[in-house]
Amino acid sequence: MAACTLFDGTIPVTLTQIANGIMTTESSANLVGTGGQAAYLELTNNTIHATPVSVRFYQSGPDGERDLCNSTLLLTPGFGTKRVFKETVFGESITWRCEVSAATDVDVAQVLCKLFA
Repeated sequence: MAACTLFDGTIPVTLTQIANGIMTTESSANLVGTGGQAAYLELTNNTIHATPVSVRFYQSGPDGERDLCNSTLLLTPGFGTKRVFKETVFGESITWRCEVSAATDVDVAQVLCKLFA
């Protein structure tokens, strides 16, 4: 399984936000949207606590789900701390699917998730 790529640049202004959601301690954020060959997932820590998260890009079809990448990281403490992941496929426009969940048992977590393509 490939690790999802952390992206250190700015999300291109030509992209459109195709989905959003909020991950909490009680629920994961599941984002789905149709877009081009590249997708950017922006995660924003919405608490003052460090937040361990798991990120998974995947596709779904008649044969079930197929993971594109999967990563775990610790979002550093601080309200508004952001990290961006980028995933690319070759070919035509696809339906992007992304899941963000708490990587471990945490007391406080709220991560804002935005998917661009």
